[in-house]
Amino acid sequence: MGEENISNNLNTIGFDLFRDVGDFHHKFKLPTYGETPPATLLPDVFMFRLKFMREELDEFLYCHLTNDLAGCADALVDLIYVALGTAHFMGIPFNDIWLAVQDANMRKVLAESAADPRSKRQHRFDVVKPEGWTPPDHIPALGRAQRAWIDRCTRAMQQSAAKPTPLVDG
Repeated sequence: MGEENISNNLNTIGFDLFRDVGDFHHKFKLPTYGETPPATLLPDVFMFRLKFMREELDEFLYCHLTNDLAGCADALVDLIYVALGTAHFMGIPFNDIWLAVQDANMRKVLAESAADPRSKRQHRFDVVKPEGWTPPDHIPALGRAQRAWIDRCTRAMQQSAAKPTPLVDG
């Protein structure tokens, strides 16, 4: 397959970054979405993931400052990879959350100028919230993920209880 066709083919085959990172986590026996309940991280895991994301962001900064485009591209992908891995650790239904954020973001507008008072970043490329804009509600997606995890645990316990325990001669 030629490189010029990669983007079209990725859309056709159902390109899913979150699933790819889940496969990576599964390979290394790291927490994977659906196998952990939606929750914040334990303090040591939080610090580990935060350091990891900062490391990738620092790599992006360094590559940009040294005009290393390939390094910038690699650092951006690594940052996304680590962020998606963190979502797996947290049991976050990332694709559902993504769709809600995408919908909300598409209702934003381009700032009129860098001086637009709605712009927090004071840049002409800033995208801002118009009057009446509402943020996405992630509670339903997180609730569905929590219920799915509870159902999975319940089924596993029921299957375990249904297996006969072998008798041991004393």
